[in-house]
Amino acid sequence: MLLHHAGDLHVCSAYWGSGPYWHKNMDSIDQCIDYWWTNVLYINNYFGNGMACLGWSWFLACDMQMFIVMLPLITLFMYSQLGAALGTAVSGALSMILMGTLTYYHPLSGPSVYTAAYTKIAPYCYGMLLGFVLHSSLREKIKRVLVMWSVRWGCYLSSAGLMYGLVVLSFESSKAKYQLDPWPLSRKSLFQVYEEFAWGLGLLLFLLPWIVGHGGMIKRILASHVWTPLARLTFGAHLTHCMLIALWYSTSMHLFEWTPWDFLSKIVTNTVIAFTAATFLYLTVEKPLINLEGSKQRR
Repeated sequence: MLLHHAGDLHVCSAYWGSGPYWHKNMDSIDQCIDYWWTNVLYINNYFGNGMACLGWSWFLACDMQMFIVMLPLITLFMYSQLGAALGTAVSGALSMILMGTLTYYHPLSGPSVYTAAYTKIAPYCYGMLLGFVLHSSLREKIKRVLVMWSVRWGCYLSSAGLMYGLVVLSFESSKAKYQLDPWPLSRKSLFQVYEEFAWGLGLLLFLLPWIVGHGGMIKRILASHVWTPLARLTFGAHLTHCMLIALWYSTSMHLFEWTPWDFLSKIVTNTVIAFTAATFLYLTVEKPLINLEGSKQRR
């Protein structure tokens, strides 16, 4: 429902301004008029080349599709823990192989492959495997191993290495592209596989010690209830922030001068306005629906 209302706001934004770049904003609004129903069904990542209405919301569709696809494995876990774990591991491996294969044999398929759930499910499988492990007899064994600070720091450093490698390779890939000397398809394919592998495993290794009770002061700060109000607004902020950025730039009457302070001021301004818009959506759409659901359950 919140996603649907964000789409309504995006369509209405056609009347909020004008400018030399306004036609680019109107193109995305036309996509909403044609494909609004795909957002309601959470299948918008397969239409309009993966960037139909509210193109940046493709991941929300992926998340819903992954949740539905993984339900049988969650059910299987209640009867066969090993079977569920193997099924999840195979799903993640096949996803990475498919991503690399499509990149190599169909390099022009573009965002539709990037935004497809079947090429993005590998990190989700990492999370599923971790959940299965933590709800099995292995949890206590892992806790005992992670008591040793050397093991915990091994997890942190391994995570940092995987993430750093991902950042460096992403930078080198972009640099090669803009220097008109793009990577060969074989290297691009391997990079896509590494990207899915490193991102999911890096997050898992970083969070694992925290999940079983370690993390110290940093964990206490990040787990503080101070962040709860902002956490409730992140969904709305995610849906509205690209609209605000598009409005900002498409209504501009002058060229932009990219300086660090100018860039920082735009980040802060967009963040504040996005969370303000998210507050409006939360109070007028999300919270009333939560209250209705709660009253229905109490009956």
